[in-house]
Amino acid sequence: MKECASLLEFPPLQGEIRWGWAAPFSGVAPLAGHVAPLEIPGLFTKVEHATETTLPWNVVLYNDDVHTINEVILQVQKATGISLEAAFEITMTVHTKGRAICYAGAHTECEKVASVLKEIGLTVEIVLAEG
Repeated sequence: MKECASLLEFPPLQGEIRWGWAAPFSGVAPLAGHVAPLEIPGLFTKVEHATETTLPWNVVLYNDDVHTINEVILQVQKATGISLEAAFEITMTVHTKGRAICYAGAHTECEKVASVLKEIGLTVEIVLAEG
């Protein structure tokens, strides 16, 4: 990891960006070379909570050559509670384009949906919605 020459120089971000903090700020920068955020009591707990409940997350379902279209339709319907027709549309998008968003919502709900989809070995990913 590149060390910064000054507090005004930031290295490019690499890997995934995580939102919020696991614990209230301790006064130590989380990564070497990055400027520590200002310590404002309770701010980081609120940011973490806002991320979980208000930021939109998506469950992305990926195509595979293992499951039949019918298996995927039924599992998408089971995981999301959507109609058979809507599950069919999502499944066909996955089949033709390689992936599709099958659910959007709070991160905790997306984890539940992803868990049900993974029950039969489907490949899914939870991502922060763009926009």
